[in-house]
Amino acid sequence: MKNFYKIGSLSVMIALVITVILPVSCKKETTCYANITVVDATSGLAVSGATVKLDCSTCPTTSTLQTDQTTTDASGRASFTFKYEAVLDIHVNLQTRSATGVIKLEAGKTVEKTVSLP
Repeated sequence: MKNFYKIGSLSVMIALVITVILPVSCKKETTCYANITVVDATSGLAVSGATVKLDCSTCPTTSTLQTDQTTTDASGRASFTFKYEAVLDIHVNLQTRSATGVIKLEAGKTVEKTVSLP
């Protein structure tokens, strides 16, 4: 009878450990990363100092709108981090030049996109 209680107690302990540890180890990354590289359409060279904005012009106004804006660095790159997956519009502006594109954010991944500025 004592062995039965020991085995039962051990089983309960193992079950508790599994229910505590298993959900933590299965937690998925939900953050989405986007790297936009802006290049000159004629030369193919990186464009620094361009304003890059990601937003959703077709999303309903009642939704949780994700939007962010930054400037490209010396290598023509603008990096973004978002909380949720989404399909976002890319708007690039530099003085009188502009370009657009679309990017699909994926949970736990870094998505790369190149935009040519005319």
